[in-house]
Amino acid sequence: MEWLLTSPYMITRSVHQCPNGHNIIQNERTSMTCQVTMLVHPREMTIQEYFNDFSAPLSTNCSTCGAPLLRRFSFTFHAPLLAINLPHNVPSLDGALHVNIIGHRCRYVLRGVVYYVTDHFTARIVTKGGMVWFHDGMSTGSSLVYESQDMASIPIQNAVMAVYVRD
Repeated sequence: MEWLLTSPYMITRSVHQCPNGHNIIQNERTSMTCQVTMLVHPREMTIQEYFNDFSAPLSTNCSTCGAPLLRRFSFTFHAPLLAINLPHNVPSLDGALHVNIIGHRCRYVLRGVVYYVTDHFTARIVTKGGMVWFHDGMSTGSSLVYESQDMASIPIQNAVMAVYVRD
């Protein structure tokens, strides 16, 4: 998926940061993929909560105060879609996300969920009108099966990726 979702533009950047504000020799990384991996957190976070505090703990400490460093992420481009790898403890899927990109708030809406169970992928597709369709190539072939008009009915169990499209 990472190869398929590679963009000609830088999508995210990240830097090391001390939680106490000490200067850190910058270790900037950039990514040109529209795929974002949510890291497992000690408490369950929604995708929106994760993006509101877009950071991950590092195994290294600040040389000044000894506090564990964070890798702070930020978006640098309004990508047409975001594919988010989900950890097992995401409590729910947000129907829409609001992502800050260089001082501008961008809205993304849920358009698909990929599931993985017993060596087999399935998916749910959400249309612009909010209709939810199910696809399982082994049982439905190339057809989609209509499920509902309610995005809240989309199950989260066994979800491995959520796909959001820029609104």
